[in-house]
Amino acid sequence: MRFEAGGRRLVVKHPDSHDVLITSVTTGAAYRVSGVPASRTWAAVALEDLRTEDGLLIKAGEVLEVGDHVEGAFPDLEAPGNGHLRDELAGRFAIGALLGDWGGFHWVNLLRGEQGPIHHVDFDEGLHSRLGQVDPFVWMLRRHPEIFGRLTTGDVLDQFAHLLAQRDRLLAVLPGDELLLVVTERLDRVAEAVATRPPPPPSGRTHWPPRATSWRSGSPVTGAGRRVRPADAARRARDRCLRALGRVRVVTTAQLRRLVAEGRDVWLHTAQTGRRWQVTVSGGPASRRLRPGPAGHARGDPGGRRPARRPHQHHG
Repeated sequence: MRFEAGGRRLVVKHPDSHDVLITSVTTGAAYRVSGVPASRTWAAVALEDLRTEDGLLIKAGEVLEVGDHVEGAFPDLEAPGNGHLRDELAGRFAIGALLGDWGGFHWVNLLRGEQGPIHHVDFDEGLHSRLGQVDPFVWMLRRHPEIFGRLTTGDVLDQFAHLLAQRDRLLAVLPGDELLLVVTERLDRVAEAVATRPPPPPSGRTHWPPRATSWRSGSPVTGAGRRVRPADAARRARDRCLRALGRVRVVTTAQLRRLVAEGRDVWLHTAQTGRRWQVTVSGGPASRRLRPGPAGHARGDPGGRRPARRPHQHHG
């Protein structure tokens, strides 16, 4: 479903669930802060009935995923001479695995303009509820060996080092405690791998993962005689920032719509049962945005120029 708004082409998507809306928008934000080309998406509430270019109806009160349209075509990753495209995606192994975004490397979720970089344009699989059930780094290799199979240990550790340099920015886009905890623990494991980096082998190439490396740990950090959850510091920093912006509350979808209609800035944290949302609400009128994630990091409509009454679609 597509719209034209303010000279820009936008697209709108009905998410599979409210949880998926939050994780999808957050995954896209995490890609962007790590430097990966990804379409900008945000959450929005339809304030009135709207009809799309293709005749579909969006009903007032629906919570939607909205995104900028990306011009381009699906990349042919298997065509002769396109090995450089697979190498481009292989350079995103660390961030893709950190987010558990196995589907994000499938051709149907990628777009490439003429001679430009490949953009990720659909994030439904990212930060999925199965986050803690599988090893994301090993699983990513098994899911896409044609892309990541040539990565060496040195390649992966270099990507890990880059990921750690973005640690604070990545944690800043995570909206709920569960996501914050899981991603923080994964980053701690990445940091351990970089700190214990083995010397290069005589041949100069050894493929990932090293046989002696186990990625099955991820237990809480122990310090000062007590068990410390690794995400505690990040959570406290996030909560301080949110308190400066407004107060956290639980609202229904109908109340969410009213807040947006009033022009409030609303940060979405979690979706709860009974069509309820945990949110932080600004103290006064702002720009009618919904922002999945904690405050202190730009999310949603850049600069607040687009009212939520004009939801548009993301690819997918």
